Amino acid sequence: GLSVALLDQNAIGSGASAHATGFLSNTYDYDPEPNINDMLFDSSALFDKEIPNIVEISGVDPLVVVRPGLRLALNESEIELLQQRSEFSRFRNRYPFQLLTGKEVRKLDHRLSDNILAGGYIPEETQIDSYKFTLAVSVAAERLGAEIFQRQVLGLIKENGYIRGVRCESGNIYADNVIICSGIGTDVILRDLGVDDIDINLLAEIIIGL
Repeated sequence: GLSVALLDQNAIGSGASAHATGFLSNTYDYDPEPNINDMLFDSSALFDKEIPNIVEISGVDPLVVVRPGLRLALNESEIELLQQRSEFSRFRNRYPFQLLTGKEVRKLDHRLSDNILAGGYIPEETQIDSYKFTLAVSVAAERLGAEIFQRQVLGLIKENGYIRGVRCESGNIYADNVIICSGIGTDVILRDLGVDDIDINLLAEIIIGL
């Protein structure tokens, strides 16, 4: 029921979106801050729920494959990291991560080197074709009424303490809400707010404030 416009500096899927690994895992990285991890878990659950709808609406198959995964350790520091992730998994209890010895890992796959000291086993991880997934999302969005423009955002329009829209070379675009998700280009957009170094908590406050 919302009127949505998506602005992208380049053609959809022409940059990193087309060349990313397409690997989705909640245990690849984590943060001690519970809220960030909850966002990761909720995002993963949303992906599982919505991907069939996205495929049906867009007609584009992003080649979703779900398989078990392993994280391998070749030294003591990597073992410590796996141990932390295993403890974290038990504490959060939303995404299983089992710590295995090197011997147990090689039982799962005999091709693995004897140099592997330990491993973390994840029962289910997801891989997709990054370009096809990006294309599927964009096609589905357009078919649901979103407008997609190939325009570079140069900055934000701020009036009376509120963000009212974005500045582009071809003119200004006004909106009730602005969501910034431009990766490494975010700092350029936020310069109008006097933000030089991106802090994740500050960025969250800015977005929530919009």
